[in-house]
Amino acid sequence: MRLRPWEQRDADCARQGRACSEHDAREWIERQRQRSAAGEGLSLAIVDDGTDAALGYVGLLFRPRLESGIVRREAAVDLPGLVFNLQPGNVGIGYWVVESARRRGLASTAVMLLSRWALRDAGVERIEALTEPDNLPSHRVAERAGFRWEGHLRCYLQIDGRGADAVVYALVRGDIDAHIAPWD
Repeated sequence: MRLRPWEQRDADCARQGRACSEHDAREWIERQRQRSAAGEGLSLAIVDDGTDAALGYVGLLFRPRLESGIVRREAAVDLPGLVFNLQPGNVGIGYWVVESARRRGLASTAVMLLSRWALRDAGVERIEALTEPDNLPSHRVAERAGFRWEGHLRCYLQIDGRGADAVVYALVRGDIDAHIAPWD
């Protein structure tokens, strides 16, 4: 398994992973490429070493909205919904793997690789993973990648127009400096 930038030939993976049409998958891939080019984040395909076929997504999120319609609840002032604190060095991470490639450790490995790079080499201080409380596979991915559970935030996200709770996991540079994360 390795990580690489998204390409249009990865549309079937994006279609499966996002449960959308081929057209929407191609548009999503183009947004991922633009996000990376504009410095708004980093979006990578998780690919099979042997076939170079895309199997999933991992990304660092610097922009205020997630791709799947999930946003932080709007503040009392008229500001766009924010996903993560926009403090310097603080980013969010997102991930998914197509159903046929699940339960092979791909998401955990991808999150681990991208997190290690971000914290050791890219100047990131803190990475947050927000998951829905009932999404236990996503919790396990974060935990296997060394993230620590920090809390349950009530009505923190907005998913498809409704308020939703979020569970917060985080990994900070000190975790890898202290060898708490399972990387070395």
